[in-house]
Amino acid sequence: MVATVLCVGQAVQDFVFTLPTLPQAARKYPASHFESVGGGPAATAAAAIAQLGGRALLAARVGSDTVANSGATAWIVAPCDACPAASRRYRQS
Repeated sequence: MVATVLCVGQAVQDFVFTLPTLPQAARKYPASHFESVGGGPAATAAAAIAQLGGRALLAARVGSDTVANSGATAWIVAPCDACPAASRRYRQS
């Protein structure tokens, strides 16, 4: 029997910048790549649990800012949708 884990918290948009090397000093570094992905502690945990074979439920609140209102809410929680063992419920504030 697989246990079900309820993940309660945030689902957010993460901005990921890739650097060619680790910073060695306190100065500006140009990013070699940029990616915008869905994230947040609860959403990331739910996606990871499901990808590892567990069953996860996500209960999250998402914002009502420009990103969320542009239709990104579904995209932000998409990592959970990609896992068949994860289901989600969110509320836009």
